[in-house]
Amino acid sequence: GSLPLHVISQRNTKMDSQTKEHLIRLLMKVSPKAIVEEGGVSRRTPLHIAFTDYISPHLARSLIEQGKQATFMKDKKGWLPIHVAVSRHCSPEKLRMLLRANPN
Repeated sequence: GSLPLHVISQRNTKMDSQTKEHLIRLLMKVSPKAIVEEGGVSRRTPLHIAFTDYISPHLARSLIEQGKQATFMKDKKGWLPIHVAVSRHCSPEKLRMLLRANPN
């Protein structure tokens, strides 16, 4: 199953980016370990999922800092969060953040 952080991190969530980022931060605060939990049929962490959509560099940094372990976790396809980010044409700034967290 998926946790609330998985659901709110999805790109098809119908809300403005400020509200979405606020809710992600709240969920990270009340359930800090959720960032490294796999969910859904693709077995992705919220970090994988967040990089399927536009997120601010500030939120990206927070997610990576709190969930550094997730930068090493592979989804069902064998993809790390950086693979997802590259496939979604993520900004170089956010790619560098992911590479600093997991240089392998």
